[in-house]
Amino acid sequence: MKDGVINIFASSTTVEDSFFQLSVKRSNKTVFWEVFREIGDLKRKYEINKLPVGIYKFQFALDGKAVYGEVSKLTSSTTMKIFDSDISYKRPFFEVAVESDTLKVNGFFGENEEVKLSMKKESEDDDSYSAQLKLLKGELKTQYILSDFNPGLYVIRAQIDDRTFVRNFEIK
Repeated sequence: MKDGVINIFASSTTVEDSFFQLSVKRSNKTVFWEVFREIGDLKRKYEINKLPVGIYKFQFALDGKAVYGEVSKLTSSTTMKIFDSDISYKRPFFEVAVESDTLKVNGFFGENEEVKLSMKKESEDDDSYSAQLKLLKGELKTQYILSDFNPGLYVIRAQIDDRTFVRNFEIK
């Protein structure tokens, strides 16, 4: 960092799990979030010196590796500390696919040990299915036979702590 500006110069081989996030440390409120979609040389400048006085935490992830740190903007000076660098990182995800009469559910939820899955028809208020599932190293991979479900549009939710992932699917 120079003159209150974080300069990032890196090279990406894939667009998987590549982003920069800056949040207010005290409230966890995200100030800036950018997902990188390009492959090859990556050049970015983040002007911390234009932010209000405070302490911010950042995370820079590229090609599944991450750097975590903190930026302090106190009065006119700005300092940066790096806590962890070059550690493995995989962003949480949740996806579903209907193949014939089977719903395939895949996800990754980081350090979490359990996920609550619930399904309902989009037009109804009550869940038609709900279960607490154990995760193996944060991963979820399961299938549901849909023959007992009526045709229509459905919503499936995966909930961990304070985050909920929502996907829609259709049974024909």
